[in-house]
Amino acid sequence: MKGTLTYLVLLISVACSSPNQGRATQSPDSIKGDSASRAKAKSSPASEPLKIQLFNDVARTQKKLTTVGKGEMRNWHYDGLGWSASSLYEFGSPGIGQLRNNLTLYLESSRQNEVQTLKVKASMPNMNQKSRALTQYASMVEKAFKAIGEPIPDDLTTALRRGKPYTNETPTMSIENRLEDGKYDSWILIVSSY
Repeated sequence: MKGTLTYLVLLISVACSSPNQGRATQSPDSIKGDSASRAKAKSSPASEPLKIQLFNDVARTQKKLTTVGKGEMRNWHYDGLGWSASSLYEFGSPGIGQLRNNLTLYLESSRQNEVQTLKVKASMPNMNQKSRALTQYASMVEKAFKAIGEPIPDDLTTALRRGKPYTNETPTMSIENRLEDGKYDSWILIVSSY
């Protein structure tokens, strides 16, 4: 009996001094996954400031863009995707669904403390006033570029006024103007900072 008790004490002390004491055991696959995650985290660079300087400050960006639209930018919301929108600026007479042509500004980001993307949207339920809507759209985009402190490419203004698709890459941003599918024409300009 004394020999059995000594054996049990020895067994318990060896178990307590094990190098894995207090650690959960992991399957080989989860260890591999954890190692890959740690390596990826170590190799990913720290977040650098965006090249459109204003976009590094959400509040300042909103304040500057308030001068472009016809009203205040809504509060910045963040739930994994940050966003803010301006008040809807309507003009002209009603068209499809008794809606008038309108313009809106949007700010978006996957990071809470910076704006990565500016969108300007022109919705045209009244296609009889398409030319006026495109002129208003081009004017708002020109003001938005001025507000964010970036030069507007010359050929972009022409594309906006004619309702033509456009893409461009500059050292500070990517620019795209595209037609969105829907009940009526909606053009959206997307400016994304690097």
